[in-house]
Amino acid sequence: MKHLYIGIFFIVLGFLLKAFPNLIAGYNTMTREQKEKIDIKGLSTNMRNTFIVMGLVIILGSYLLTKFEFYKTAEYVMHAAVLGGVIYIFATVKKYDLRKKSKYD
Repeated sequence: MKHLYIGIFFIVLGFLLKAFPNLIAGYNTMTREQKEKIDIKGLSTNMRNTFIVMGLVIILGSYLLTKFEFYKTAEYVMHAAVLGGVIYIFATVKKYDLRKKSKYD
């Protein structure tokens, strides 16, 4: 049952990040000039989608594994979903930085 609540939390958090981009860590402390150099619409959409997928994986994965009596494995679904989501966000976040970087920066 706890996996259901955690999954719903991630889904709601995803929608909140899209509606209120200032919830994204670091974005709310940027200056106006720095914020203009970030594709916040794309970044918040990417984060929303990732959090929704993480929540759905937690809910569905835990439900299916519990249904087929893989109780120990069901406990690890949440950890795997969160780790995978965080790695994906770190891997894709750079493309939303609109500043042109030289190869020496």
